[in-house]
Amino acid sequence: MLIRAGMIVIGLMLTTAGTAAHCYPEDGSEENRVTAVQGNVTAIDWVGSVITINDIELSVPSNAEIRKGTEKTGFSDINIGDSATVTYSKEKDGSLKAIRIVVAYSGEFPA
Repeated sequence: MLIRAGMIVIGLMLTTAGTAAHCYPEDGSEENRVTAVQGNVTAIDWVGSVITINDIELSVPSNAEIRKGTEKTGFSDINIGDSATVTYSKEKDGSLKAIRIVVAYSGEFPA
């Protein structure tokens, strides 16, 4: 039963790969809304602390939570080609700021 439930969850994650989910604040504004995107890392700027996933550039502040699977890791451990899920917010100036980055170990999209 657990295997079947796990396969359903994996199937749902794969069907939404490369998509973004938008969660708007109660006031309906787009500022500081929380959004998640899944995809492959296509560019990394370690000096500028910027990561690009699905052509979306996101700044990565020092307080962002970064995990590889279930283990905490650092920004420098992320590689181009990694499958990742990034939760981020849209700031007042229009920039996108990563809140949480979860990188998959084996190429499957993390939850």
